Amino acid sequence: MSTSSCPFYAVLFIRLLGSYIHFKSIVMKKLLLLFLLPLMCIDSFGQTIVSTLPENKRAVVEDYSGVMWESPYSHKRIQHMQYAYPEHVFAICIHEGENAIPGGDEYLDLRTPWGPELLAQTDYLADYLTVTVNRHYFPAHAHNNGTAMHADGIQEAIETIMLDVAYVNVAAEASIDLATNELTVHVEAYYTANSPQNTNYLNVALVQNELVSWQEGRMRNPNYCTTNENEYREMAVLRHLLTGQFGDEIATTTSGTFIDRYYTYTIPDYIEDIEVDLTNLEIVVFVTETTQEIINGNSCEPVIVGPPIVKMRSSL
Repeated sequence: MSTSSCPFYAVLFIRLLGSYIHFKSIVMKKLLLLFLLPLMCIDSFGQTIVSTLPENKRAVVEDYSGVMWESPYSHKRIQHMQYAYPEHVFAICIHEGENAIPGGDEYLDLRTPWGPELLAQTDYLADYLTVTVNRHYFPAHAHNNGTAMHADGIQEAIETIMLDVAYVNVAAEASIDLATNELTVHVEAYYTANSPQNTNYLNVALVQNELVSWQEGRMRNPNYCTTNENEYREMAVLRHLLTGQFGDEIATTTSGTFIDRYYTYTIPDYIEDIEVDLTNLEIVVFVTETTQEIINGNSCEPVIVGPPIVKMRSSL
């Protein structure tokens, strides 16, 4: 072999080595893709809307309202916190008690079948406005020895709750089919740590905004007043509990547990003679340890699907 041919073989060797490295790279990439593809598929059939990372608690505020009561005093404080933390504070106004009984035709009767038991478990004093924040006991603001608390403690209670780490996250999405009035709610929950209780409960509440009624003490919250005398915009009013009085049982509550559930409800045109406006509905979901102690919550607005349906009313 002449020495003049060495550069040729050297170049050929380098090219062959480069081709081998390129080929090996392609094979490795394909092998990597084949390895990752099943994992990607597994994830696509797993959680889709709930976070799997540890998060702090979100606040679920239940206000025991009444049209014959100074409830706007509480509403204003809840509203202030919702403005400050729009994705972390959710309200449910449960109209219950003697002060929720309408004093005339101008007042709406917004009571529900679930109100009596919910209020009864708070250990409330009838002479005071009653609010609960995550159904947690706050000694400094409590009426007695239960979860019922005074309205003046709303801000501090919410801020305290949001400092705690939640062991379960929850999220929801919903839609309403205009052709059938069927509400479908998809809820996911993920346990980032173990619950101290073997059984938890998933709750799904349907609330309605912009219900106009006469309201005592309306000027305590001018933001919800209309231009008409005595009228007030009732917000976040509980209309239905899709999971019953105290929720749907979660039997496995250990770290890594994933909950994926669907709930349906055919929304009537009227609930207790009060019209349901499909465009002003909201879903509030939350997980409790028992019938008390809400660990985490979330909310969503239903997406309305399908063509609008014109409902004709006879004049006869």
